[in-house]
Amino acid sequence: MTPQDVAHGNFINPMSQVGQSAALHKALAHVFPGRFNTVSPAAVELHCTLELLQDAPITIALSPDTDSEHGYRPEPESLRGDWLLADRGDLDLTYLRDLERHGGFLIVRGKSPLNPRVIDVYREDSQRLKSCQDREFQAIISKFPKPQRSELEVEWRIAGEACRVRQMVSWNPEDKCFTYLLENLPKHRYTMTLICLVYKLRWQVELLFKEWKSYTNLHKFDTAKATISEALIWTSLCASAIKRFLAHAAEHLLEVVMSTHKASMPSAYDLPELFKALRHGDGPWYRRAFESMIEYLGKNAKRAPPKRDARTGRSRLGLKSIFQLSAQQVVIDDYEQSAVA
Repeated sequence: MTPQDVAHGNFINPMSQVGQSAALHKALAHVFPGRFNTVSPAAVELHCTLELLQDAPITIALSPDTDSEHGYRPEPESLRGDWLLADRGDLDLTYLRDLERHGGFLIVRGKSPLNPRVIDVYREDSQRLKSCQDREFQAIISKFPKPQRSELEVEWRIAGEACRVRQMVSWNPEDKCFTYLLENLPKHRYTMTLICLVYKLRWQVELLFKEWKSYTNLHKFDTAKATISEALIWTSLCASAIKRFLAHAAEHLLEVVMSTHKASMPSAYDLPELFKALRHGDGPWYRRAFESMIEYLGKNAKRAPPKRDARTGRSRLGLKSIFQLSAQQVVIDDYEQSAVA
């Protein structure tokens, strides 16, 4: 994905999927058993798929904490033309193979014991490591240079069939170990640098969970009633959905790039006034309350300064808000028309 790709609409739709647990009252252990009996005998798992370009969750599922996350991933056939960013707990070679068969794409962190057959290896400076070709991965891991990343074409055998993907290998100086990314994106279009940048977008779904827990009161509810616990969880998520909707509405109406993090904070809203207007069915009152809220968000919930965001934020990939893309397209159209004239 490049700025030119985004400007002309030539991008693949990215999604991020993850599961996070939340503790419940211990009396609910028989309904929602937790994975860690000593610390949290009762817990639920929230499974969320975040659509990154829309900046909004598209599916949320609630299950006992002991359920596997694999059962809540998007179906491979539903991801045709899209790509999924996943953590290493979601690494499943059969799922990757099925995803590729249906025209979908995946970028997933690899686990340390990975040992595929290495077909080809290139360093980041484009030099081929011939001594690493046609070898088992674990037998050559010491040959990878730490100062720069390496790109491998690797292969597994799944039910007798060959499954080939690209694997990125990079050294983490803080943890003093190699980290891995597996992906099946077109090699001619997506470089190592771009893939590593794109994968950082997966952190947005982790920030969404943090938002739920910090600003929408999603925590260990002190009730032994399963139905009440579930209702309180979904109420918290509904509050988050309303806040995110209002942030996106402010961005669209005011043409200001918004921070969903700032917009999620309780101080950013006067929701009681809006709910009162809805309860009384007063159209003008509701309109005034909505406009006041949008105006407040536009002043107090803007994203980081554009220059800093371009260095460290999502703008590094050329991602822009819809209103910015519309303005950019007008400039492109005017330029093309003048060139023709």
